[in-house]
Amino acid sequence: MREIKKVNPSTCVYCRMETTNPHVDHRIPRVLGGNATPQNAVIACSWCNLSKGPRPYPVNPPPGYVGPWPPDHWD
Repeated sequence: MREIKKVNPSTCVYCRMETTNPHVDHRIPRVLGGNATPQNAVIACSWCNLSKGPRPYPVNPPPGYVGPWPPDHWD
């Protein structure tokens, strides 16, 4: 998953906030049929990754997030 961090080392794909502790997240959760491949991997902040869990998107915005939730860029 180092390839994913090289492309996007610190911006969460869900909230688009910078993170100092990036998580590599399965865009499609494994319990919903997603696989552990680079094509299914994205960078997420720890808040969004933990809020997302086995769902397609995070449930709650991280502290400091400004704007509508869910964000328009999820469409």
